Amino acid sequence: MAGNTLWSEQDALLITYGNSIVDGAHKPLDLLNDFLHRYLRGTLNSVHILPFFPYTSDDGFAVSDFRAVNPQLGDWPDINRIAADFTLMSDLVLNHVSSQGNWFNAYRQGQPPFDTFFFEASPQDDLRDVVRPRTTPLLQEVETPNGPRHVWCTFSHDQIDLDSATPRCCWSFCGSFACMWTMACRSFGWMRWRFYGSRSGHRRSICRRPMRSSG
Repeated sequence: MAGNTLWSEQDALLITYGNSIVDGAHKPLDLLNDFLHRYLRGTLNSVHILPFFPYTSDDGFAVSDFRAVNPQLGDWPDINRIAADFTLMSDLVLNHVSSQGNWFNAYRQGQPPFDTFFFEASPQDDLRDVVRPRTTPLLQEVETPNGPRHVWCTFSHDQIDLDSATPRCCWSFCGSFACMWTMACRSFGWMRWRFYGSRSGHRRSICRRPMRSSG
């Protein structure tokens, strides 16, 4: 593609979890770095490490802190060592965060600006047209200082959907993005982009927006 200086046919990328290699003695990210240099240096130039942040479920996709590395894998210096010789891709999990993370805990306590970070709906809304790859209830009731609220959970009740229409929420994600960039992440993957929806009367989970019922 003319003018494209980001990717070409000369690029090769490995996608892996941070703990794909373990030995019980060394940090998994150190083992991954050693494997990359020992076996793949010169064969590929990029590595996509699936969510390496602290998490509570879903193999890393229920992130509780976007500005930290899961201590069971290592720490930011371990990420930096990999990024020194390989273009590092990190995941942008923009859809949701862990129900046990600081953001949602602050929401439940009614603390601004987090009290506007999560998408709410009503059990009376017509949600029949929502398409999602889960059988769990879409809405979860939680208690807040302002009374019970129903939050949108596309994937699980441990993964609470963020409201992308809230400027402060977007700004907080920009801060997390800047942190990852500062820590040497130079490309980003968004594996669940199909399930990300904008707010226009309601949130969609994949391809259809539910209609708010009247009355």
